Amino acid sequence: MGGLIGQDPGYVASELQRRITAALTMDDRVRGISDFTYSVKREVLTATLTVSTVYGDVQTSVEVNIT
Repeated sequence: MGGLIGQDPGYVASELQRRITAALTMDDRVRGISDFTYSVKREVLTATLTVSTVYGDVQTSVEVNIT
C-alpha cells in the first residue's frame, strides 16, 4: 500500500480503512464493511474486518508494513 511506510500507525489504520472501503464497495455484491480492528506487531499493522456480501459475511485481514 503505497505512501504508508514510515507513517504513524493511527494514520495508517485510518487510511487503510478508507482504501479498503473504497475498493470493496465498488463491487455490487458487497453490502457493507464493519468491525475494523487493528494490531501492530513490530513493523506490521494488521487490519481485521468483516465484509457483508450477498452470499453472507466474510471475516478477512490485511497486513501492511509501516517501517
